[in-house]
Amino acid sequence: MADVFLSYKRDERAAAETIASRLRDLGLTVWFDASMSAGETFNAEIDREARAAKAILVCWSPAARKSEWVNAEVMIGFEEKKLAACYVAGPDRFSPPTPFNATHAEDLRAWLTAPSVTHSGWKSVLRRLGKLCGRGDIQSYGAIETHASASDLRAWIDRYTGSPLLISVDRLLKAREAEEAERACLEVEARARRQREANERRVQETT
Repeated sequence: MADVFLSYKRDERAAAETIASRLRDLGLTVWFDASMSAGETFNAEIDREARAAKAILVCWSPAARKSEWVNAEVMIGFEEKKLAACYVAGPDRFSPPTPFNATHAEDLRAWLTAPSVTHSGWKSVLRRLGKLCGRGDIQSYGAIETHASASDLRAWIDRYTGSPLLISVDRLLKAREAEEAERACLEVEARARRQREANERRVQETT
């Protein structure tokens, strides 16, 4: 049983492979048709894997929207309340067919040109998949705010010391610590400046 079943149209095979690779880097097992066993009946294996997966991630594109296979796979995720969705191709006003348009889809078109663990759309996908797959580290990483405090980031690191995302969060922590140190320094300088100005006013008032 895979953690994530990837539903996509073959036109977007490169996008599916990129997404699968990044998810596997996080320790999630991923199934898509490249994982098929030789000699198995195509529709039987796909149906079995889609129903067994903890999450179904659909990669929407105009071609996927028209695909009976993709729509059938997505219906399984929709009915079993384990559907996650993203856009991998298509125009800005493109939308999935009803009823799948009721499930929010994150735009990964730009992310696919330069995959990054800090991309907001990718983090949203991770938040959903982490929840469906029972991976608290992935779900909570996806929920980390852009301006999370150093204390919040330290708390995440203390809780998920073995997570594949540890390096990414540690990098965020170092950047936040530098920002907070600089802010503290500026506040000290501002207080000192205000104190000097107050002292100067008092001197002027007594002369």
